[in-house]
Amino acid sequence: MKFLFFIFLPFLSFSQVENYDKFRADTSDANYYFRLARSFVKTYQYDSTIFYFKKASTFYLRSTTAALDNGKERLWARTLLCYNKIGWWYMIKGEYEEAIEQLSKGLKLCFERLGKENKVVADCYNMFGIVLWQKGDYYTALEYYQQSLFIWSKTLGPDHQNIAVSYNNHGIIYATIGNYDKALEYYQSSLSIWLKTLGSDHRNIATIYNNIGVVWTDKGYYDSAFVYHQKALKIRHKIFRKDHPDFAQSYINLGTLYMELDSLDKALYYQQKALNIFLPIFGNYHPMVGGSYKDIANLFVRQDQFDTALKYFQKAIQSLVKDFTDNSIYVNPIYMVLRGEKGKVNSAVILLDTLEERGEAFYGRWMEGKK
Repeated sequence: MKFLFFIFLPFLSFSQVENYDKFRADTSDANYYFRLARSFVKTYQYDSTIFYFKKASTFYLRSTTAALDNGKERLWARTLLCYNKIGWWYMIKGEYEEAIEQLSKGLKLCFERLGKENKVVADCYNMFGIVLWQKGDYYTALEYYQQSLFIWSKTLGPDHQNIAVSYNNHGIIYATIGNYDKALEYYQSSLSIWLKTLGSDHRNIATIYNNIGVVWTDKGYYDSAFVYHQKALKIRHKIFRKDHPDFAQSYINLGTLYMELDSLDKALYYQQKALNIFLPIFGNYHPMVGGSYKDIANLFVRQDQFDTALKYFQKAIQSLVKDFTDNSIYVNPIYMVLRGEKGKVNSAVILLDTLEERGEAFYGRWMEGKK
């Protein structure tokens, strides 16, 4: 699970511009498109969100030509915030290569206009780290997180929320590679900052509780894991409607926890609840959906229901490979061909795991037939 916190930079006063009329028109349009993009986030219309952030970035970029030098930096920062937003929402859609392309454009502008140690550059590094983590490139992601933390530590105070974001993201990497104690150390550091700055009922607090719960599950401390997942759910019930994607994260993790406890009916209940949230938001072609189908398939494997498991593995593959619609459990996508085609696979990591686990399900079915 991931969380990213953006800084919303202040707007310029009109006294900082050379051409008032041009500046007013461009910034007015940019601000309008920025607000419009954010409004589409609330209804999960991510294509519209991306479209309007792109329009906002264009008008912010134009407004920099009319601003005096002492105002340009903040306008450039606002432009680059749009690039970060665009990269973020492409990532949410599972389009990682497009996300990287947009972030690369933003980072290039950062270097050219703001220098290499501006706090907005750190924002770009942090976003790169998140996308690379999603792609499974964990150690490169960690390098980007370390660069962002270095800059933020120099330019922001020790209790700034961006520092908490960085600690959280460091924790995610260490949890992913199995260094659980270090992950908990970073999560606790992040939680300490957020409790001081945000209070106890904020979305970020729920995110940290969720992440700590995942680590306790991985370490085998299931009672502790359950406590933290319930803490996360309690906050989310206060601040979100019931179909919010953050609930799906909680349900997936509770499903995993109950699977570890061999309470498979409860595990299936929570995994299905997560899938029912993801499908209307993302559609069938998305890594979150593919991951949910894969998790459900593995629950049926645990119950030796191999035929049902194989059907869900096939659904997972269809969600991970664009335009692959074959329902036969004996048909695979031609991955060696797809690997070179941009946008054909939304998560190679999940796809390879799915194919491997499906192979194990076939073997289990074969062994069952020999009894």
